[in-house]
Amino acid sequence: MKVAVVFAIAALALTGQGLPADLDAIFNAPALSRALVGVRIESLRDGLLYERNGAKLVVPASNMKLLTLSVAAERLGWDYRFETRLEARGTIADGTLNGDLMVTGSGDPSIVAQDLGPAALFGEWAEALSQAGVRRVTGRLIGNDNAFDDEGIGAGWAWDYLADAYAAPTGALSYNENTAVVRVTPGRADGAPAGIELAPPGSGLVVVNQVRTGAAGSRATLNLARLPGSTTLTVRGSVPAGGAVTSQTTTVDNPTLFFVEGLRLALLARGVVVRGKAVDIDEMPEEHNTPAEFLLIARRESQPLSSLGGHFLKVSQNFYGETFLKAIGRAAGGAGTAD
Repeated sequence: MKVAVVFAIAALALTGQGLPADLDAIFNAPALSRALVGVRIESLRDGLLYERNGAKLVVPASNMKLLTLSVAAERLGWDYRFETRLEARGTIADGTLNGDLMVTGSGDPSIVAQDLGPAALFGEWAEALSQAGVRRVTGRLIGNDNAFDDEGIGAGWAWDYLADAYAAPTGALSYNENTAVVRVTPGRADGAPAGIELAPPGSGLVVVNQVRTGAAGSRATLNLARLPGSTTLTVRGSVPAGGAVTSQTTTVDNPTLFFVEGLRLALLARGVVVRGKAVDIDEMPEEHNTPAEFLLIARRESQPLSSLGGHFLKVSQNFYGETFLKAIGRAAGGAGTAD
């Protein structure tokens, strides 16, 4: 297990033996006898205050988020906002868009579902389409994610935890932090199959249900597994008969498709029919993968980096960190890549 510990030292001006002795006592505790602890504490005024294995190379884990946000603040600025656009290509006549809708993202990590249903933004965009005179779309709903590369999984990630919510992939079009909620309902009696639902709609995941109903009062156990590049989610375990719904969060395979399919379903529920499929721009012919004339229907700006960064650090959200990293790369004049 990799664990990062960040120490807040209230009195960095202490340069005597008090601080080193106190920290040595902590790190020499029997509970840490098998651990490698790397610490270096410096005061901007007094210099080095404490060091323990300071030159060792260790996995930084979640305290790397401090560095990531610091660089994002310097390179992007605290006022930086992500933009997401809904555009139409084609002609509008008699309530029909004869053409395609396109959603173009720049990495906004904060477009989330509401109460297991669609994002509030999707309802706002349905209204914007109605205001533009669009109730039907003859073409497709295209997700343009070209602001970032398609390498949603970070270097060094292990295959066997990719179904866990903390390993959500990045994308220039992201929805609900690229996670879905798996809700498991017990069957009527011990040994009966359990029921499984996914929320919000549009995840694209295909569930293989191997969850059984256990005895009343037994402990709920759920295990989620999904291989890289697959939409098949295998759910195993047991939930107690007569118990409450058990929930666990998992990742999606293609964030872009999750976004546009969720949007398509939300538009349909509000009376805006898209006759074509919701697709990733990478699936389109080359002519759709190049700039063209579009009519802007709606535009969303995220909260500034100063606000997003607070959430990022408070809950230690890996997904935000990977998104900020690629945004830094894009702002430097290149592609939105980790490199």
